[in-house]
Amino acid sequence: MTTDLTDKKERLSALDTNCSHHVEAPAGSGKTLLLTMRFLKLLGEVNHPGEIIALTFTEKAAGEMRDRVIRVLNMAQNDETPENSLDETLLELADNAISRHHRLISADVLNIMTFHGFCLYMAKRAPLQAGIAPDCEIMDEEVQPVLMEEALRRVRDRLFSSPGRDIKRKAFENRLLYHNNNWNSISDELKEVIKTRDQFEDLIMEIRLHGITSFPSILNERLQIYIERCLNNLLENFLSSDLGAKWREFTDHLSGKGVETDNLPSSLPGTSWDELPSWQAIADRILTKDGRPRRQFGPKSGFYSNFKRTVWGELIENLPGDAAKALHETRDYPAKGDTIADIGALSDFIILAAEVIGEYEAICGKRHIIDFIGLEQSALRELDEENPSDLHLYLDHRIRHLLVDEFQDTSRNQWELIKRLCSGWMPGDGRTIFIVGDPKQSIYSFRKAEVRLFIEAKSGIPIPGQVKLPLDTHLLKTNFRSTEKLIKWVNSLFGNMVMLDPDTDADEVPFNPSVPAGDNGEETVISLNLFSDEDSDRAKDNEARWLAQKVKKTLDETGGNKSIAILLFTRNRIQRYLAALKEEHIPVQVQEGLSLAERPEVAHLMQTARFIARPHDDLAWASLLRSPWSWFDVKILQETAMQDAENWMEKIHLTAKIHPEMNPLLEAIDKTFLKAGREPLGKTVKEFWESLDGPRITACLYGMGGVANCRRFFEILEDAEQGIPQETLNRIEIILDSLYEPVDPTTSRSQVQMMTIHRAKGLEFDIVFLPFMDWRPLASGPKTPPPYLLERMPGAGEKHLIAMGRDRRTEEPTPTFRLLNKLRKERAWGEAKRTFYVAATRARHVLIMSGAAKTKDESISAPDKSILGWVMDWENVNGANPADIKNNTISITVNPATDIPSPEDGDTDLILPEPIPLAPERIPYTVKSPSSLKPDGLPHPGDYDAESRIRGIITHRILHTSIMGAKLPTEPAAIKSLCAEGLSADTAVYMAPGIIEEVVSTLSDPFIIELINKTNPVVRSEWAIEDTPKERHIRSGIIDLAVFDGNDWWIVDFKTSRPAKDEPPEEFMSREEELYRPQLEAYRSMLEKVESVGKSKIHTGIYLTALKQWREL
Repeated sequence: MTTDLTDKKERLSALDTNCSHHVEAPAGSGKTLLLTMRFLKLLGEVNHPGEIIALTFTEKAAGEMRDRVIRVLNMAQNDETPENSLDETLLELADNAISRHHRLISADVLNIMTFHGFCLYMAKRAPLQAGIAPDCEIMDEEVQPVLMEEALRRVRDRLFSSPGRDIKRKAFENRLLYHNNNWNSISDELKEVIKTRDQFEDLIMEIRLHGITSFPSILNERLQIYIERCLNNLLENFLSSDLGAKWREFTDHLSGKGVETDNLPSSLPGTSWDELPSWQAIADRILTKDGRPRRQFGPKSGFYSNFKRTVWGELIENLPGDAAKALHETRDYPAKGDTIADIGALSDFIILAAEVIGEYEAICGKRHIIDFIGLEQSALRELDEENPSDLHLYLDHRIRHLLVDEFQDTSRNQWELIKRLCSGWMPGDGRTIFIVGDPKQSIYSFRKAEVRLFIEAKSGIPIPGQVKLPLDTHLLKTNFRSTEKLIKWVNSLFGNMVMLDPDTDADEVPFNPSVPAGDNGEETVISLNLFSDEDSDRAKDNEARWLAQKVKKTLDETGGNKSIAILLFTRNRIQRYLAALKEEHIPVQVQEGLSLAERPEVAHLMQTARFIARPHDDLAWASLLRSPWSWFDVKILQETAMQDAENWMEKIHLTAKIHPEMNPLLEAIDKTFLKAGREPLGKTVKEFWESLDGPRITACLYGMGGVANCRRFFEILEDAEQGIPQETLNRIEIILDSLYEPVDPTTSRSQVQMMTIHRAKGLEFDIVFLPFMDWRPLASGPKTPPPYLLERMPGAGEKHLIAMGRDRRTEEPTPTFRLLNKLRKERAWGEAKRTFYVAATRARHVLIMSGAAKTKDESISAPDKSILGWVMDWENVNGANPADIKNNTISITVNPATDIPSPEDGDTDLILPEPIPLAPERIPYTVKSPSSLKPDGLPHPGDYDAESRIRGIITHRILHTSIMGAKLPTEPAAIKSLCAEGLSADTAVYMAPGIIEEVVSTLSDPFIIELINKTNPVVRSEWAIEDTPKERHIRSGIIDLAVFDGNDWWIVDFKTSRPAKDEPPEEFMSREEELYRPQLEAYRSMLEKVESVGKSKIHTGIYLTALKQWREL
């Protein structure tokens, strides 16, 4: 390493094998080379290559590093002549390694592996301590969705068959109620729990140790640590301001002027959570609603006339931004009494989460497979610090040097694994750890990567019972990838705009500028291309068309000798871009672009699989007649559908007699059903497709990419085989949506690649196109708020806090949920900054950006909270008139010209067949409830105020449970039930005693006592009854109380309504009798039919619980 580099000293220091190192290596800084050099140097010093372990995050990275080390070793063994000073250094290190381990060095001996590969190695060595089967294997990603579905189905069936009072069943029922009985919605919620179950571990463990009743205090404690940490930061910022330093004088001044200051603290509050209201009062007094220091003062805002002219008005106006921001944020902090809102829903959720996690892990255990989370947890069990296993002791003795690549992508479990591996190490004992990464490139939070761990590791590795294992920190600066101009632009944009003043709570990281290694002679191009139109979709189409034409022009200019990448923030517009590129006849290698399930050829194959596995699926049969390999016009489809036959197989047979061109399809169907269920479904579908000339037709319509998609589908279908076609189909329907189409084989030689920025990490290209710069990261994702949020709390021991999405009583999100949602959005915004950095640093010398902008009042601007906003702000063009925009450091063009293709000559209007006559299908039956009947001119029984309705619901519920033998509820229980129905707490407290008293009075009435006497042959409460009064009509209802006393039947309808003010009771009762007469007569008629009893034997009436009166019709 003789090249004169700015950071040469840092690089040489990082190769010192006598101590541990923490290296920050920004994009293009030669991180992999440094890792390789250190690995080779260690090989020349250790007693055995197995004493070194290098950990990476992907198999691809591990393979590249292994290949690079082996290549240098082979060069040294072959005595190759170095081409430069760098090769000379590498070969020297390799010579030392070979001379020490001549017979031991091979790719199999070198411990260069992924984190999960290392975890599997440990688990296989000691499966008993790991808690797995000896033959356990890592599950394929496609298998996990299937196992999650199975786990959820088992939990659902088990809980529904458990006793009604079982706490787990109650929790499940409550969650279903929360989701409006939508199984798909609760399934999505619980699948997410399984995929992130390691983050729930500390919460579930706390509940197991202390019980579910401790849950509120656990959450309060974690939230208190965070809020008091924020208040401490606020106090420091506020005290440093001139206003904060003179706060007492300020409040004395206001009091002296006669201004109301009762809610304004005379001295600055402390940092206790109890003092949050005082801080909020300060915020309301000196800040506007949007959080800016006040500029307008007067009596209405808590000041006096002409206050603005005083020194105090000036101090408020000049309040520093950090202090104003921290003060404004207190407005959204939950008060100390708010945190237990909807604690019941939280408890239900945690109980159900623990049940689902346990079932999923049990299924995995029985099948001897494990996912990545389970693998990490197994490895951590083997490295238990309190009870060290033999393997732990062996590794402590064996591992002398640990190298970790891409450390910025480390998860909490992986960090814990590293700490436990180093738990027995001491400074200066000859064992070292080498951590390298770039926090600015941490973009995998969806894989639970935590960038703050990279920052945390700078201070050393925590060792139990000892001081931290110290790490020498190094910052690499030299960028070997990009041109000087591009590096300087990235430095200025990110250092002065995007990553300025990082918020550590939001996992934002500081920016450290890079310096170029030298001028590579390439011309640098940095451009921004803006597209604006009143029609936003047209602007996006224009961008896509321009992108395709620009790529085509670039290919022509470079002769296809430069690598070109189109990098995407998301896949939202990939269809637009691919369509435009296809229009320009540009082959593109698309990496994980379109969903396989969205490809038309695959959709048709899925329908083929459905008609084989589900012969009753009419849509699958109809789709068969319109598939590319068995296509018939709409007239034949209609003719087939209208055939007088019971099933589609017979319909096709009948139509084929008239249309012999259908015979090949008929023969293929007949052959297929001879094999269906006897051969794997994948093989059956494939042979059907091939028998109808599917490969050729697919190639003609969709190209070789379409054929590759079909082949990939058959592979997946064969892997999903369960032995029974229906079960195989169920499995493929679960996993198909998560898969992407393979790379089109005809594009393998194309210099143009398209991929997401996440996929591009670690790669570099001569020319990078960055479209969709108007991406708004905080607007991405589902529009409805999540049912819950789980976030790691800064300053709370890195533990998690959970909150439900909305309070069941108010339908509003809880204060804690709002706080966590704010934290989640801030972290997403921080990761968006890092994603943009990764994208911008993939380019060697050309970076071409584009996006859709907004135009208003002759000015152009970026969408709010978009990536585009940073660039336009930095280039001073956000809000500018397009005509006034001048090129500064980069080229900026508004609505660049594109060649719009004109319609081809000779196009004629398509002649469509006559539309098929459609008539609405007759409704098979109608359902009517007796409770919906009412006499003309009288109000509907449901037309009462909400409080009366809720009173009736709870009264009926208590009457029902009491008649069935349950004890009367306590007053608190009744209050809780009323609140659950939507009543305010105060109203519920007032109403509950009266309801219980009314029920007791009703049940003590001799008339009712006689009816519900157990000696009566039939006593039915809330009896569901149904009959058919006439053809295609169903009458369905619920009778409050039906009793057969041995001679007669009694129908009792409990009514909780009350007379209006000053209304005579007799008049009220007569009105109620007339109001409910149609309903009760219907019940009498239904009972006559159901029990075959005469009308004279049925007594029907209403019982007015408020008056304790029975009125028989």
